[in-house]
Amino acid sequence: MNTLTINPEIANNKDVLVVVDAYRQAGTSKPVTEYAARESLCPIVKAYLTGKYGVDEYGIIDIEMNFAGEILGILEERAEQTLERSDSLTSEFTCWVTGAYEDMTPEMHDAVLGAFEGDMAPVDKAIEIYMASSIAQKYL
Repeated sequence: MNTLTINPEIANNKDVLVVVDAYRQAGTSKPVTEYAARESLCPIVKAYLTGKYGVDEYGIIDIEMNFAGEILGILEERAEQTLERSDSLTSEFTCWVTGAYEDMTPEMHDAVLGAFEGDMAPVDKAIEIYMASSIAQKYL
């Protein structure tokens, strides 16, 4: 059995737990960590949530948004701690790291996964890369 590591800050969130359970029970070959850096649950997991919990399409959207929000919160909090500020620079980091401005690089993917798992080293590396980007330069 594979061991899953979840950041303790989000491990008891009901939407995180529902998504983790759905990925384990739905029979998909993709792990929940694959979803952590994506915007949408895989179709098998959506079907599982609909069948087991009676979740409609709007409920699935709510779960997806809440799950992503937990990870984004970790990313933004780390940026605020690292950069010692809380403003547009740190807010834009979460947009940048999730691929809002360009396709996600492996470093961005690793940062999002790191936030989910509680490993801040890849998040810190992504903050370094972000600070050298033209997007961050607009806010300095």
